[in-house]
Amino acid sequence: RNDASGLRLLPLPRSEYDLDRVRPDHLQLRVLARSLNMWDSMRPSYEWMASSTCMSPLLAPPADKHALDLDHVYDSAMSSFSHELTLDNDDECVAEMRTALLEARGYCFTGAALALALKYAGSMNKPCFELLSTLLRRL
Repeated sequence: RNDASGLRLLPLPRSEYDLDRVRPDHLQLRVLARSLNMWDSMRPSYEWMASSTCMSPLLAPPADKHALDLDHVYDSAMSSFSHELTLDNDDECVAEMRTALLEARGYCFTGAALALALKYAGSMNKPCFELLSTLLRRL
C-alpha cells in the first residue's frame, strides 16, 4: 500500500543549501526508502525513476530518456536556483557545485534502481532488466 504522507519525512534537496547539508549516500537511502514506501506505484520505466518520488527538481534528469547528458542536467539545475547563487566567476565553486549535483543525481538514480531491483527480483520482468541494463551502460 502506498503511503504518500511518509514522503515528507524523507525530503530530497531543493536548493544548493539543502544539497550541501546531506551526504550523497544518504540521498541514495532516502530515495530507496521513498520508493519502497510507494511500492504499488513503482514502475520499471525511466519516467518513474525521474519522478518526484526519486528526484527533486534540482536533480531532475533530461526529459529524453535516451539523452543522459550530464551537462544538460547541470545547466538546468544551476538555472533553477541561480538567483540564490552568486559566483563572481569563481571557477572552483562552479566545479564543486557541478560535482555535487552530478554525484547526488547518480546516487538518487542508484537508490531508485535498487528499489526496482528489489521489487522485480526473480520475476524475470524484461522491461526492468532492460532499463537497469541501459542505465548501467550509460552511467
